[in-house]
Amino acid sequence: GGQIDRIEYVTSMSQCLDSCEENRGCVAFTVIPDDYSCLLKNRHHFIRTRDSWTAHRGAISVVLLCLEAEDANGKKHTVEVEEKFQYDLPETCMEHSTDYPG
Repeated sequence: GGQIDRIEYVTSMSQCLDSCEENRGCVAFTVIPDDYSCLLKNRHHFIRTRDSWTAHRGAISVVLLCLEAEDANGKKHTVEVEEKFQYDLPETCMEHSTDYPG
């Protein structure tokens, strides 16, 4: 399958990014802010969807290639605090209500 791991007690997008970068083969991740969890994905994930239990729970997916392109363009990651979860990656790379099932 396309899911490598599920990380619990994640409080920011960048924390999930760090877990993905530390996990060999991780190419994307999906955060579910309302339960503070992060799903790490490898290249075998399915095509993106907005019709999954994860997407319906307000999931936000990020593909690492997008972040690499943002960094190459010199864009800095900004911190925005909404409730207790930090959305501290470029908004242009966050795919809201989206999942890459696996």
